[in-house]
Parts: sequence; C-alpha cells; structure tokens
Amino acid sequence: MAKLTKEELEAQEIMKRSGVTQEQIDGWIDKHGEGKVHAFEIPLDASYETYVLGIVKDPPAPVLNEYLRKAERVPLDAAKMLLNSIWLGGFDGIKKERPLMMSFMGELSDVLVGGQGRVKKLSKSTPA
Repeated sequence: MAKLTKEELEAQEIMKRSGVTQEQIDGWIDKHGEGKVHAFEIPLDASYETYVLGIVKDPPAPVLNEYLRKAERVPLDAAKMLLNSIWLGGFDGIKKERPLMMSFMGELSDVLVGGQGRVKKLSKSTPA
C-alpha cells in the first residue's frame, strides 16, 4: 500500500471534517462539467490551523445577475442567496456563520471575477 503524503492526509481530514467524499466530488464534476465545480478551503478560526471545505458550482447567468442586483443594496442577503443557489456540499457552517460565509465569499469573488485587471493610462505615445 502506498504511503500518503502529508498534503494528501490533510486533504482527507478536511474532506472528512466537511462531510464530503471523493465520490461526491466526482459526481458533481460529472454532472456540472470539468472546471465548473470549485472547492474552497476556509479556515475555521483566526489560527488558520483547521480548515473546512465548501464546494460550489459555477452560477448560472440569472443567479449571477440577481446577486449583482442585490449586492449593492443588501450585501449579506445577496451573499446568502448566491451561496444557497450554487452550494453543492461541504461544511454547513459556511452557510450559517457570518465569518465563515464572508471568508468564503471573498474567495468566491476571485473565481467569479476571473482575476484582477490592470488599468493603464493612455496617451498618444503609449501603446495599449
């Protein structure tokens, strides 16, 4: 039997703590498509020693539109709506405990936005 690395053991512990199996993850990927299922490791507290998983699918355009419409007026309601719409599985506390949810939403925004853009001031002599 092959020996697991420290990272593999830690990943198994995080999955177990979060109530997720590899079979579930494989099923979600089969259902929603390769590259459309995302697992986020979120720290349980400020010590950053214990992590849990939240697994979501890419939001459909109508859900994303609704989130963006609500986000400016009622950001927490918008975050809850989005999270509940795309949630596949993981540690339920992410959906219920505000600090975990906000940490999760911060990570999710990086996926939704697709990276950081750069702003460049142009002049006639500066190429775009």
